[in-house]
Amino acid sequence: MPKKQKKTMKDKVLYIIFGIIFMLSPFYGIALAIWAGDIENYVTPYKFSFLFGGIGVVLSYLISSKLKPIVLRVNKKVKDYSQLKLFFAMGFIGIFLLMGVKFNSLNATLQNTYKARITNKTERQYRYMSAGYNKLHFVINNRPVEIRCHRKIWEKENIGDSMSLDFYKSKIGFDYWKLNKK
Repeated sequence: MPKKQKKTMKDKVLYIIFGIIFMLSPFYGIALAIWAGDIENYVTPYKFSFLFGGIGVVLSYLISSKLKPIVLRVNKKVKDYSQLKLFFAMGFIGIFLLMGVKFNSLNATLQNTYKARITNKTERQYRYMSAGYNKLHFVINNRPVEIRCHRKIWEKENIGDSMSLDFYKSKIGFDYWKLNKK
């Protein structure tokens, strides 16, 4: 095969690979962020999301900047590379949120188990542009604690029922609550 044909074949393969990576990034990013759902019961969920999501954005920016010359060489039709960077960033946010949850749980130890009564139950149905949730409310050491849980648990438990809650202390500073299923 002549050298020119080998180069175009290699470019076609790269074109397909980059197309798949960049275009599917938002979808797998969202799916991985949902899979990392344990964030909801963290003591500081916004701080955690901002930190690990921010790491994902910075790394996606650095990697996509390095890939830009290759992508533009392979696909000369790309006019707005910033949109591809945004797609890539969405994927990295999901990846790093999931990695953060896994890393945090590996570096956390069970600090205490509390037996507490459910003081309230709240539910919000999913609506356009607003996520739904089911929460059980407790008072532990005179402090309110909200735990997001699966709908089946939320329906089964009643106000006044007692449940066991585990409090995990993390070495990296992102403590969290978990329903004890015993």
